[in-house]
Amino acid sequence: YKEQYDPRLLGEETIQGHECYKILFTPSEGDLFYNEVRVWVDQQRWIPRKIEQKSIDGNTTVYTLHEITLGIEIQDTDFILTAPENAEIIDMR
Repeated sequence: YKEQYDPRLLGEETIQGHECYKILFTPSEGDLFYNEVRVWVDQQRWIPRKIEQKSIDGNTTVYTLHEITLGIEIQDTDFILTAPENAEIIDMR
């Protein structure tokens, strides 16, 4: 979000027993698909504990991270998408 959003610290909040910084990201300029993103960052480990995205069509998606393992090895093959034969793929980037 660094180049497209402006961050603002909203305060502190506890998520699943972890003290977090609550940060609001709003678009720097123009319309983006997510017009508001809130991220709760763990004050001890500096990793996100919760992410809330509000889209321009009014939908809200919330991700809450329960188990976080750092330092595991990830292979490029872990990210290969094999879509079903009749699937339509829409790139939302």
